[in-house]
Amino acid sequence: MKSEVTLASLLFPQDPTPSLQHVVRSGFADARSTEVRAQTGGGNDRLLDLDGPVLRRREKAVIALTSVACAHLSMGAEKEQERMAQQAWVWLTTGTARPLDVLDRYYGITPAAALFLLDSLPPDRRETAEEMMPEPAAMLPWIFPELSDTVHSERLLRGTVSLLRQRNGQGEQERWWLNRVTARLARPEKGEQKRNPERERFERLWAMVPEERKRHAAEAFEKTLWDFVEAIRRGCSVYRREVARHSLAILQSLRQIPETDPSMTLYLPPSDIQALRDRSQTDAELMDPLHEETEAWEAAEKAGQSETRLNLMDILPELARLKKLCNNALEGETLFIRNAPLIPLSDLPPEDDETARMAWEEIRSVPVGDPYELCFGFLSLLDAGSDLPWLYGPAILVLLAACRKLPWTASRNRVSSWDGLNPEPDSFRREPPNANLLWAPAPESMSALPRPEDTLEPRYPGSWTGIRLNDPISLAQLVWEATRVVLPRDST
Repeated sequence: MKSEVTLASLLFPQDPTPSLQHVVRSGFADARSTEVRAQTGGGNDRLLDLDGPVLRRREKAVIALTSVACAHLSMGAEKEQERMAQQAWVWLTTGTARPLDVLDRYYGITPAAALFLLDSLPPDRRETAEEMMPEPAAMLPWIFPELSDTVHSERLLRGTVSLLRQRNGQGEQERWWLNRVTARLARPEKGEQKRNPERERFERLWAMVPEERKRHAAEAFEKTLWDFVEAIRRGCSVYRREVARHSLAILQSLRQIPETDPSMTLYLPPSDIQALRDRSQTDAELMDPLHEETEAWEAAEKAGQSETRLNLMDILPELARLKKLCNNALEGETLFIRNAPLIPLSDLPPEDDETARMAWEEIRSVPVGDPYELCFGFLSLLDAGSDLPWLYGPAILVLLAACRKLPWTASRNRVSSWDGLNPEPDSFRREPPNANLLWAPAPESMSALPRPEDTLEPRYPGSWTGIRLNDPISLAQLVWEATRVVLPRDST
């Protein structure tokens, strides 16, 4: 039997839940309006990849991977948990993170991918690859870093970097990675991919790379991306446990007030009290589905059985304080998700913000493999038409975590100078640290050279800036800072 369609059912639908497409597009619309408010004069949509084919490709990628992402982000099977996971995913992927090409200019993602590509070539093909390179006058100039390599010639390395950046034609050389051409790789349209010498040269070079190396790099990037998404879920749970704890404290306070207390109607309507009870109960169960705060739950239950009774006026200030703490935790979770892509290269929050530090440490503790391989893996996925590079937030998170380990980023491992998220606190020590902290102990024996993967691990104290002691650096970064030379990546 067909349900009757009435005017009321059209005006007031029973299921107001918006579609996924609507949620995603609203997320991008919010990102655009946020950026317009932050900038004067507007006109930044294309700079931030928020218009045209690039925006449509971003929307398609976010929608296509939402179900997979929610499986990593959700903290339960309930519908509300799924909705919260979906919202977190939209915040993570639609924020106004810096476009990849800006990060490339600052951290040298393309040179890292080029080094892995050249290291992957069979030795007998490297000479052929060098012969393919254009003359130096036709190459793009070095941007950052202007490096020397211990394995490959300057012409081969610089030519490969130039080729990667120009592979889609001169018209897109300022948008090397994510642009109108790569946005259509998954579904090429007639006339979009015009043949050009750079693209043909790139495809010949690309064909020389063993397929196993391409596949392994792509898999490494994908695994690391989802590892970071899992870390974001764990970071969110830190904030949600705070909400649950404060909500339980609200319940504990409310249960000490007799229902016949005249102040219930004098200062707050009964409906407001009941709404606060219901909301606190829901938040406590939703934000902490496993009831990890067992003692708090027991205290809240005992409060309802206690003979001690309070007047509503006695606890109104405490209720207001607890409610503010709940709201602060929820806002903190939102900021944590939106800023997650920049956390690998950001200073930790102040020590007095223990919740934020615990959440950020979840991301900082994710193991990151070969940074050259991850940068190349991004390129491999992009040219294969994968959705992963178009997620922006999670993909940039992987790349910045990889950049932290690159030799040339030791002096550029903090983003506070350009993103405005982490201004220098005034509480940094101004006096020099203990001199012993500035020197690494000499190895007992130099009979064996370190393994290439060991040269990328941060085992040496960072430099003293006069304000702070920088993060530890690796042997590869130490050599780069002294010589501007990149150590070998492969023991063979």
